[in-house]
Amino acid sequence: MSSAPPRPPLLPTHVELLIHLQPPQPANRQACREEKSGIGANKFTSRTHPKLGQGGIVGAEVTASLAAVYNERSSILAKMRTSRVCSEMRMRSMLRRFVIASCLLTATTAIAQDEDFPPGMHARYAAAGETVERIDPGVQFVWGSDSPDPRIPQGEFTVEWTSQLLVRQEGKFRFHAYVQGDLSVSLDDRVVLKGSANQPVWISGNAIEPGFGEKALAVRFRKKGDSARVQLFWSSDAFPLEPIPAQLLFRDGDSPGISAVERGREQFEAHRCASCHQRDNLRAPLPAPSLAHIAGGTSFEWIARQIADPSSASAHARMPHFGFSDDESRAITAFLVSVAKQPSLQKPGKQAKKATVPDDRAGQILLRSTGCLACHAVGEQGTQRTYGGHDLARVGEKRSVDWLYTWLAKPETLNPQHRMPLFKLSSTERRQLARHLTTLKTSDFKAGKPPR
Repeated sequence: MSSAPPRPPLLPTHVELLIHLQPPQPANRQACREEKSGIGANKFTSRTHPKLGQGGIVGAEVTASLAAVYNERSSILAKMRTSRVCSEMRMRSMLRRFVIASCLLTATTAIAQDEDFPPGMHARYAAAGETVERIDPGVQFVWGSDSPDPRIPQGEFTVEWTSQLLVRQEGKFRFHAYVQGDLSVSLDDRVVLKGSANQPVWISGNAIEPGFGEKALAVRFRKKGDSARVQLFWSSDAFPLEPIPAQLLFRDGDSPGISAVERGREQFEAHRCASCHQRDNLRAPLPAPSLAHIAGGTSFEWIARQIADPSSASAHARMPHFGFSDDESRAITAFLVSVAKQPSLQKPGKQAKKATVPDDRAGQILLRSTGCLACHAVGEQGTQRTYGGHDLARVGEKRSVDWLYTWLAKPETLNPQHRMPLFKLSSTERRQLARHLTTLKTSDFKAGKPPR
């Protein structure tokens, strides 16, 4: 568990990167195409400068001479400008190709690294003579007075994390931490950050130049008071203060035993096994989704089917299979609906007549561009993690458009224990996204009340 610390003093909130790979303007592209043909010079004629054709100002011969001189000068200047523009375009094109090639090379290298170095940090916790090893994705913990792991007792403890940190660019770096306790951070056996505090404070190390490549990272922490907290950050000349990304942390080889225990622990907690099965020092299980408003905007048929066979709605369903018959499932559903509270659902309204893109199509674009797929899956697209969101491939069989529209704006009114992030969507965008989600279904029935 982690919470955002206050902004550190005397640290930048952002860095302006003056790297612009903007494509040239169409006029410049046209100029390059015209470079060889000689087209594009500004022409000096009586049409462009009509006063030159009036005998009261200059004569025809003078006009022709001036026009010839001007046109020759303009042609030379145009070719010089065009040559410079084309040179810039060629340089930008080469730079873009280099960037693309570098990205492809980095991706290939990352794949090879994933095979040799599994992600995460090897952690070793110790307290009162008990030692526990596990894999942590990073160092972002707010324990308070709790034990850092249910397998060790409460009280003072120590922990050491080790991993390989991938530094992807040259330059100066600084390590920072928001810490309550004793902390020491080393990179390639060199201490880069050290501090101690009885209350949460920011500490920062000196600027270093670690160089490009994988560096041995070691983080040591000791709880020294009633509460413990440690959150590790870094910054550089190229980016502002940020948590050290988990995708840059790798372990030297896998530990099958530790990995199996970690996967089991994660599954045990995510599926809320502790709700029924108890043992000492277990954390309180995560709350299950609230059923207080199950009758509002949710399909009766979907609820009954979910109770009878949770895997029918999604292969990743976490609800236990109790083996209920269809009649038993429908009876339980009827009871849940009878005692549920009717939520206050917002109406999304209608699409404006002047809209050029249908709501369904606009919502499909939003689904793929606003970050939904970082937590949810839609068929083969998106992400399905242990603690991620539900598969949305058939959400249209479950929820009404009013429910989805309300959920995107005020999820806490439908489920106080929700984990849904609140996106800054306009009412139009929420309507478009909700309408598209209702089209994701394989069955024809709609959300409604139980049959009578």
